[in-house]
Amino acid sequence: MSSKIIYSCSCSTNLGLLAQRVTDELEKSNIAKIVPLPDPFGDDSDFVKLAKSAELNITIDGCQVGCALKALKCRKIKPLAFCLTDMGCEKRITPVDDPTVKRLYDEVITKIGEHCA
Repeated sequence: MSSKIIYSCSCSTNLGLLAQRVTDELEKSNIAKIVPLPDPFGDDSDFVKLAKSAELNITIDGCQVGCALKALKCRKIKPLAFCLTDMGCEKRITPVDDPTVKRLYDEVITKIGEHCA
């Protein structure tokens, strides 16, 4: 499978909501397919097989806890990782609005392009 897969933080803070909106926009633009993170207590063999077959795995986390990044790293999968706090977002402060989503989307698209060049 030659594809790009994206995984997103799913917390309910403004940062989790922003991560999900950027992820949704990437899927709508046919940049990457969204795949949910695996159940930490379930059988993850299909998840690992799919992730390892991808051309590129991408994570978008809202904060430094890095839930999506950790879910892949503990399975020995090295993604192109984004953290919204590293991109200037702040918990409970950064608005979840279209201009913010657009700015973050543009930054992520640029980095994906640089990575794939």
